Amino acid sequence: MLNLNDKQVLAETLRKTIQSIVDARIAATVPKFDLSDLRAAIQGVPGTDGVDGAQGIQGVQGPPGEQGPQGEPGVQGLPGQDGRDGKDGTDGRNGKDGAKGDQGEQGERGVEGPRGERGPGGSSLITMGGGGLSRVKEANVQVGGADITTLDFGAGFDLVESPDKEINITLDLSEVAAGGELAGFMDAPTVDTTHSGSAHHTRSHAITSTSDHTSTATSGQMLKADANGLPVDASNTDAAVAAAVTASHAALTIGADGEHTLAAQVLSGVAASLTQAGHAELATAAEINTGTDTGRVLPVDQYVASTRNVRYILMRVVEAATSQAAATTVGGDLELPFTGTITEIGAYCDTAGTTGTATIDVNLNGTTLMTTNKITLDTTEKSSRTAATAPALTTTAVTAGDLITVDIDAIHTTAAKGLTIRLGIRMT
Repeated sequence: MLNLNDKQVLAETLRKTIQSIVDARIAATVPKFDLSDLRAAIQGVPGTDGVDGAQGIQGVQGPPGEQGPQGEPGVQGLPGQDGRDGKDGTDGRNGKDGAKGDQGEQGERGVEGPRGERGPGGSSLITMGGGGLSRVKEANVQVGGADITTLDFGAGFDLVESPDKEINITLDLSEVAAGGELAGFMDAPTVDTTHSGSAHHTRSHAITSTSDHTSTATSGQMLKADANGLPVDASNTDAAVAAAVTASHAALTIGADGEHTLAAQVLSGVAASLTQAGHAELATAAEINTGTDTGRVLPVDQYVASTRNVRYILMRVVEAATSQAAATTVGGDLELPFTGTITEIGAYCDTAGTTGTATIDVNLNGTTLMTTNKITLDTTEKSSRTAATAPALTTTAVTAGDLITVDIDAIHTTAAKGLTIRLGIRMT
């Protein structure tokens, strides 16, 4: 069904179509005349305005227009208020002092003027002014009463007011007369005639010097001091003293058992024996090993370190009539009865094997004692002592309670019979 809008559009279209057909027929058959009157005659009453159509899509925006002229500047605004003052910055560090300049050379000393003649020995008088001096002391002990108004210095002092209102006092030895063995004044005293010259010693000298000393001592004689402390001859001569010092004494026996003697000031020890107490030297481990010394005694540590302290253990693992066979833990376990160090290891059989070599391993608590060269029995040999390759121990320390076991790793082609292990252990 058509709505109102569609109907209006269709009616307008039909009207325009009919109008165009009519205009075409009239133009073809009727002479030309003003068609406006005809149109007015045949044109119907205009219809009502149709409803506005939907707004079309906005067209593409055109290019921007040119920039207009700049406007006149505005009126300047009022000035703003002054900002607050910032905080004072931290003071910078003072620079280092410059290097001190070299001191100028001291000027030459002026020529000293001639010394004036010494005036009469008077006294210096000082009357105190408004300073209010009330007492005078010597070595912190008051001199005079509390009514002192004048301080008088005698000869030997120079007093000067310098600076103003300050009195400086100095000693003047040129005003002090020398005394005793000295003449003149104390600034330059002189020695009087009596004490000058050769009567005074200029240096020290030996007590044996003949200068200023007398003695009755004789050269080569023992000396003693007389009542004045000077050397005089003693009654003993050099020879007498020497003889007394080197004189020999008869042999002296010291000690009830006679273990020492004293002869010619030499104390000698008597050698110990089976019947005589005396001195004895301690034997070393090597001397203990030799075993032929009759004059030395055995220290415990040296005996322990010697071969005399080695204990031998023989472990039968294969019976004498039984042929050897390769096996482990042959003959069972052996428990060691003491602690020590293995110094020797070997083996022997009762009947030698032939062709080839037998190899025997010995274990300590399951671990071999010989990681390189083990015990071997060469062909036709009953003992490992004569083997071409000697066994080499790589573990030597043992403890009481350790277990020894034996393995036969290899046998001869014709097996040997019987087997005994030999262990040498030095006890500790």
